[in-house]
Amino acid sequence: MRARLAFSLAALLPMLPACSSAPKQAPEPKQERQPEALTPQQQALMEAYDTGGDTWDAARQSALADPILERFLVDHLVLRMVRAYDQMARPGGADASAQYDRAQGELARIGAPAAGVLSGLLAVSDGIVATLSAKTLERIGRPAVDAVLPLTRSSSVRTRQRATELLGDLPYAGDEEEAVRSALVELLREDTDWVVRAHAASAIGARGARDRVTEPARKPLEAALSDADPAVAEAAAAGLARLGDPLAVPALLRVLGPAADRGDLRSVRACQGALLAITGEGAERDLAGWNRWWYEHRDSLARPPR
Repeated sequence: MRARLAFSLAALLPMLPACSSAPKQAPEPKQERQPEALTPQQQALMEAYDTGGDTWDAARQSALADPILERFLVDHLVLRMVRAYDQMARPGGADASAQYDRAQGELARIGAPAAGVLSGLLAVSDGIVATLSAKTLERIGRPAVDAVLPLTRSSSVRTRQRATELLGDLPYAGDEEEAVRSALVELLREDTDWVVRAHAASAIGARGARDRVTEPARKPLEAALSDADPAVAEAAAAGLARLGDPLAVPALLRVLGPAADRGDLRSVRACQGALLAITGEGAERDLAGWNRWWYEHRDSLARPPR
């Protein structure tokens, strides 16, 4: 199935408009690839899509019962969505915006089969196509988690960055949440790319805040406060702030003191922001002040982790 997916996308992508604003070298002259002719069944399906209403509802239901036709439908909805987005800034953009919303909504309605195709587009070089795919995966919701998670093991740094960032925006995964968290924690601890680690810290905090327990998210974030890259340490502090677990206060204080001593304003701001968010206090304190605050409040705040 994965081989067929890759082949189908390879055939589809040359038909997508060039949405990236990055400068490109002039391509070598080559024979333009012509799209394959639609079968009568495929043509009837797209005509029903254009007609809409009950005609389209019936055609959609029939297509989703046929794996081959379902895949054709997903591919062409992606193509229509990207083409409509490319036309939105041009004259007549209002109509293109409606077309974009409709195609994206149909992909979200299809769910898991569409997520499998869209997750593959997170790996393409065109950042706009990848971003549109990510936004659509967000609309798909829970089924998108299963499609995106394997991309965290990609050999491509760019793909890992996109997948890790997106996981922070996708909903709680139920019984699969532990696997998602484990993958993110591994990236936070071991990935060689600082952007991936920073995205992992943010995603752990975001997903942990939606979980029933906070300790499995809190501990790796506390460890990441000492990451060699300041952006990762900052993301870890922000993740703890979002998590809201008061048991993180001592770890933040252990970082705040040395950061203040060496004049590391970025780390100090990150720790202060997390402390304010977690404690609900309205004003920053120095290290001694925060230590006094913790001593006075720890019995009421250091409740068993939820």
